[in-house]
Amino acid sequence: MFLVTTANQNFWKTDEKILFLGEWCKIYDQKHIWSKIDHETFPSNWDKWEDFDQRYKYLESVCEKYLNSFVLSLNDSHDENHSLRYWRIVLGPWLNFFVGNIYDKYLSIKSAIESKKVTQTWIPSLKPRQWLPSDTITFLLRAAGNNNFNLYLYGRVINKLRQIPFEHKEDKSFSELLGGSGSLPLPSPAKGKGIIRKLLEEFSKRTSGRFNQVVFSSSGFSLQDQWKLHLSLGQIPFSILPQITSCQLPINESLRKNIKPPQETNEFESILNDLIIEQLPTSFLEGYSTMRNKSLDAFPKRPKVIFTSNDFAFNEGFKLWAATKVEQGVKLILSQHGGGYGFQGPLVTENHELKVCDKYFTWGWTKNEEPKVLPLSSLKLSSTNHNEKFKLKGTILWVSETLPLFFIRIDHVVTGLIGSKYFLRQASFLNVICPEVSKILLLRFPSRKCEWNGEKRLVDNYPSIKWYKGEDSILSQLQKSKLCIHDYLGTTWLETLSINFPTVVFCDLSSVKIIASAQPYLDDLRRVRILHDSPESAAEFINKIHEDPMSWWVTSELQQVRKKFCNQFARKSENYLEEWREELLKMVKKS
Repeated sequence: MFLVTTANQNFWKTDEKILFLGEWCKIYDQKHIWSKIDHETFPSNWDKWEDFDQRYKYLESVCEKYLNSFVLSLNDSHDENHSLRYWRIVLGPWLNFFVGNIYDKYLSIKSAIESKKVTQTWIPSLKPRQWLPSDTITFLLRAAGNNNFNLYLYGRVINKLRQIPFEHKEDKSFSELLGGSGSLPLPSPAKGKGIIRKLLEEFSKRTSGRFNQVVFSSSGFSLQDQWKLHLSLGQIPFSILPQITSCQLPINESLRKNIKPPQETNEFESILNDLIIEQLPTSFLEGYSTMRNKSLDAFPKRPKVIFTSNDFAFNEGFKLWAATKVEQGVKLILSQHGGGYGFQGPLVTENHELKVCDKYFTWGWTKNEEPKVLPLSSLKLSSTNHNEKFKLKGTILWVSETLPLFFIRIDHVVTGLIGSKYFLRQASFLNVICPEVSKILLLRFPSRKCEWNGEKRLVDNYPSIKWYKGEDSILSQLQKSKLCIHDYLGTTWLETLSINFPTVVFCDLSSVKIIASAQPYLDDLRRVRILHDSPESAAEFINKIHEDPMSWWVTSELQQVRKKFCNQFARKSENYLEEWREELLKMVKKS
C-alpha cells in the first residue's frame, strides 16, 4: 500500500490502495475525492490509556535532558552565563511543543513500518531553510495546521529511519504554506493609532514603568479592574507594555553548529537531534541579542514583581525581559488562565508554569506538596456577572470548540478532543435532540479558523441548524438564552457555572485524564445532571427540561453541588481585588 502522510493531493499515488497515516490527510472539503479511493486509515497514537503515563513521563524527561544541554550551548553561543531557570523561561514553551510534535510523528511512522503494509511513499525535497521558524508561535501555528510543514517533518522522519521505500517528489505547491497560517503577526494599527500607541508606551516607560513595583502583562484583568488594582497598590494606573516583534533572519551556520544536543540514547532521540537544531527559532539564536537588547531597553527597569497569565508562552520579548529580571531577584507570578487546570492532568503547560514561577494563583484548587500554588478568586470570573432576567423563551446556546489539525503536545490528548471523533459526538447529540429543541438551538462556533472544517461538517449534514460565528461575547448571547450547552471541558463551562447560568456539559471522560482528588466533584455534577458522559445522555436530558430549565437549575441539591464545585475550580468573590492586593504586596515585600 502507498503511504500518504498529507492532505496535499500532489503527494498521493492514487493508482493503488492508499494507507492514510491519520485523519488529517482526509480534509473534509476533499471528501468527494478521498472517499472514492480504496484506502485505510491508521488510528491515533493515543487511543490506549495504558501508554499515556509512561509516554508523558518520558517526554518530560526528554525535555529536561535537552534543556539542560542547551543551557551550556546557548550561554556559550551568546557569551553569557544564564541559569537553567532563565533558559527554561525563554526556551521551555517551544521545547515542549517541539518534542511532543516530533514524538507523535515518530510513533506514527513506526506504526506504519510495523504494520508491514507500506510498499512506498513520496516525500518532498528536504530543505531546512524553507521552514525555519522565527519564534515559538510561528512554529506552533505551522505545526498545528500547516499541511506542507507537517509533510516536511514526516519526510525528515522517514528519511532518517530508512525503513520505508520512498522517492523524492518535486512539487511547486510544497513551497506554499497550505492549510494554515505560517505566522501570527501582531495586528498593525492604523498610522495615527500607531503613533498614539508609541507615545503612550513612552509615557508608560517614563512613569509607571519607572516607579511601579508590580508590572502587569497580559494579566487577564478588565481595564477597569487593572486600574483599580494599580491604585490600591499605590501605583500609577497606566501601563502599556511594548510589543517586541520577532524577525526572520538568515541562518548562521556556525552559530547553529555550536549548539550541541545531548547524547542520544534511542532511535527517537537520534531523529530529534537531527531536527532540533535546524528548527530552533531564530529568536533564540540569530536574533537573540537584538531582541533581548530591545526588550531590556523598552520594558520597565525596576519592577519588584512581574505578573502575567499568558505572556509566559509566546511573547518572546516579554520572556527575555522577565527571565533577566528573575535572575536579578524579581518575583514572577503566574495565574491560571483557562479551564482544565486542577482537575485534568498531568498537563505540560501547568508543569512548565509551576517550574518557572515564584507563585501561582489558581481559581480555587490546591496542589499537594506544592507551596507555590495559592488558591484565589479568579479575576476573569469574578469580574463577570449575569444580571439579566432569565429568558424563558430564549434560545439554547451551544458552545463548541475548534481543534488543531495535527498533534501539538500531550495536553491536547487529555482534553478528549481527538480529531474527527469530536464531530462524531456532535452528530450523535444532534441525532437525539427533539424537533422542539432543534428549533431554538444556536450553535456558536469559535471565531478562529478550524482546520477540520467543523462548521461545514455540521451544516452539510444538518442544514437546518442555526449557527453563529462572530464577535459577540458569550455573555451577550447568554442574555438571550435560557440554557447553555458545552461539549468540551475548557474555560467556557466554568464561566457559565460561575455566573449561575443553567449549564449542561457532555464530554467523553474516558478520553480525559482526571486527577483523583477532582473525581468526587465531577461525580456530583453527574448526579445533578449537569455533566454527561455521552452526547446521547445530554440530548435526552435537554429534551426533558428545555421548556423550563430553571425549574431544574434552582433546586437546592444542584445549587449546593454547583457552589461546591465552583469554590474549588471556578472561585469568585466580591472582594477579589482586595484578595489580590494583599497577595501581591506580600510578594513585593519578599523581593
